[in-house]
Amino acid sequence: MAALAERRVRASRHLTLGDQTEYVRWMRDKHDLNRFGLAQQLRRGLGGLSSFGASFNVMSLIGSSAVLFGPALMLGGPAVIGYGWPIVALFSLAVCASQAEIASAVPTAGGCYHWAAALGGRRWGWYAGWLHLSGYGALLVLVNVTAAGLLDAYASQRFGYSPGALTFWSWTLALFGTQAAAHHAGIRLLAAVHAAGAWLQALLAVAIIAGLVWIVWPGTYPADWLYRFDNSVLGTEGDLWAFAAGTLLLMRAFIGGDAAGHAGEETVDPRIRVPWGMFLSAAYVAVIGFVLLAFMALSWGAGTDAAGGSLFLQLALAPWKAAGPVVAAGIALALWFSGFAVLGTASRSLFALARDQAAPRSFLWAQVSAKSHMPVRAIWLVTAAGLTCAVLLDTAVWLQRLSPVSFTLAFVMLCLHIAYAIPIGLKLTRRDRWSRLEADAPWRLGGWGKPLGWIAFVWLLLTAAAAVYLFSVWAAAAAAIIVLVVIIMDFRYGKRHKEGLENASRRTRDEIIRMERTYRRRMSGK
Repeated sequence: MAALAERRVRASRHLTLGDQTEYVRWMRDKHDLNRFGLAQQLRRGLGGLSSFGASFNVMSLIGSSAVLFGPALMLGGPAVIGYGWPIVALFSLAVCASQAEIASAVPTAGGCYHWAAALGGRRWGWYAGWLHLSGYGALLVLVNVTAAGLLDAYASQRFGYSPGALTFWSWTLALFGTQAAAHHAGIRLLAAVHAAGAWLQALLAVAIIAGLVWIVWPGTYPADWLYRFDNSVLGTEGDLWAFAAGTLLLMRAFIGGDAAGHAGEETVDPRIRVPWGMFLSAAYVAVIGFVLLAFMALSWGAGTDAAGGSLFLQLALAPWKAAGPVVAAGIALALWFSGFAVLGTASRSLFALARDQAAPRSFLWAQVSAKSHMPVRAIWLVTAAGLTCAVLLDTAVWLQRLSPVSFTLAFVMLCLHIAYAIPIGLKLTRRDRWSRLEADAPWRLGGWGKPLGWIAFVWLLLTAAAAVYLFSVWAAAAAAIIVLVVIIMDFRYGKRHKEGLENASRRTRDEIIRMERTYRRRMSGK
């Protein structure tokens, strides 16, 4: 897929302008954005590594493994690594490749919202955008709440205090607050954090693999252990549904590949860098993740207590006796980077909806800070909503109504997979609209785009249904409530939203006319 896309990029007429000044590249990207009727409000400063880091950090190989590796292994046995991970990885690559094609054609901050609107019209964009925002809001809660639980448990063992509600919520507030505050610094810090998070996760994975090879090579178990569905040591019995549930838990590591697409208005040369960031983030997670989890599974021994804490943390810290606190701090920082990237993506999604008058009190959430050029009000609204949902989730757990991780993960997968499926399905069925958009997309898969699109579309719908069936039916009820609220909002704000999109089209026409007049005056010497 990468080779196909690279050939198309080289054959396209797209110019990277790498030999030109920063101002020339900025003006090209600004005029490209103006064609969609959007003004350049956010500041461009993300390069290729930062764009890659935006998706790579949301996927969060280290953070996802720290939370879900143990439960996945205990549910489905070692086969979730040997069979489950490659299956999930290949289908997720098809999803990211299909999304990358659309992102190359529509390089805006709206992501799924703008992709669906460009391909299917206002109403498709409305529902895709709100489902996407709901899914990312729940993902923010999942990342920060599970991170706070891990940090509280590890710190209590390290420093000898008794964990409880006060310490847990202190960690949760610290995570939400520092992530939101960090977004105020502007695009330079945003680019640095995304790049640092990508490097940190890659280095941590290499360090853990090297440590495990050093102390237990060639492993506690033979390599063919990874392809067994049942194992008496783990207590698994080879049940097909347990294997499917364990595999879906590992799929969390591939959720968020579209995050680079929401940084399209902050990325230099987004038609090239954004799709590569989306696709390569999934590819690196697939390769590094398989090696990492395979070594960890083969190194798991009878002395490791999978039920008494995070199996991933126990195995990751085992090789590093003196440097264990440093590795633990790196894992904690990787969890923070993940929440930071999720918050950034969710806030850009809200900003894009509000800018097109598709949200209540849109004028507030569409404002951009004159100092940092960040949608700070949208950032703090998403943060406040995430904290509120975390409290409600904790209350539901206290009432013993649901399992927090299972419910939240099922809700995330249901909302995001449907939101992803909408623009991909429209790309496959609205061929006339896609042909017009595709003409400006240098990152394409050619004849392979259609079959890969259908594979991705079916996979997204199947996994969304499987997540609800295997994890929590309450997630479907919560998603139905969200859809009902969105339908009501469509009746209330639909007319205003339509006018906002029409104004955007008018702004596009006026901008093109103004550019042509300026060009003629300069060419005539006046």
